[in-house]
Amino acid sequence: MRSMAENRKKSRLSGRYRTTVGLSISVFFIVTAVIVLALLVRGSNERIRQQTQAQTQKEAMTIRRRLDERLSILRRYYVVTGTDEDLEELLENPYDFSRYSVISHGQELLAGNKIVSDYISGYALVNYGTGSVFSSEGVYSVEEIENPESVSDLYSDEDRRRQRVGWIYGVGDSVDRLDKKFRKTVRLNGLSLYTFLPQNTLDPNAVLIAYFDLDLFIRELKGNIIKGQELSIIDTDSGRLVFATDEEFGKFCMTHQEPEQETGNRVPLFSKGKYLISMENSEEVNWNIYVGMNWDREVF
Repeated sequence: MRSMAENRKKSRLSGRYRTTVGLSISVFFIVTAVIVLALLVRGSNERIRQQTQAQTQKEAMTIRRRLDERLSILRRYYVVTGTDEDLEELLENPYDFSRYSVISHGQELLAGNKIVSDYISGYALVNYGTGSVFSSEGVYSVEEIENPESVSDLYSDEDRRRQRVGWIYGVGDSVDRLDKKFRKTVRLNGLSLYTFLPQNTLDPNAVLIAYFDLDLFIRELKGNIIKGQELSIIDTDSGRLVFATDEEFGKFCMTHQEPEQETGNRVPLFSKGKYLISMENSEEVNWNIYVGMNWDREVF
């Protein structure tokens, strides 16, 4: 009897032991599986994050190259145009309408001559030597310029005169096309190329200003935006926002003009989660270009 009781007791202990061992093994495998799954998910998210970061960098570089290419073409065109004989004659005799061919060719040159015409929205050739303005809006005298101080500041800027050609952005207020002042306003509020003329003199008495069609460029950018993506452009000289697809994103870029470029930079946007951001600096104009892609993945 005692032997049978002892056997039953051993059997119960053996069963409990097997059950405990079995549960321990099961828990071990479950925990291991969870850890492996977490690592797999984490690794997958890390690969996706790296791919997303690479894509934002590629997109920022593409936009920067597109902008720089367009601005570079404009700059080179107007540098070459400044040496044209008809333009030089136009500088000397802007009101000699009897020389129609000279004036007509000069207008074609200033308007882009179908080479860069699509890149500009107008021009103004301000000639202090003759006291005239020859523009896409017509011919008038320097005294009639609606924003004379802004133009005079540009013309008398010694650094820019030495540089001879460059870009100017955001000077003065914009004027509506329907405003009567529009026709005789030299538009410096947007992005404009300036070049001092004549080029073959140490003391140029005229400045040509070509208005880059920024509205067209922005429309093209908007047409290529994909879901979850935000763009912004900041003028680093003034710290002003040139363009942003989202106000909140634009404000962040204005206050963080040098974001960390480390892979995986996660930036909170209060209303839209977190974004991976890449930045490119224009080589033509002092602008920073930011591209952000939504990255709101939670990894356990």
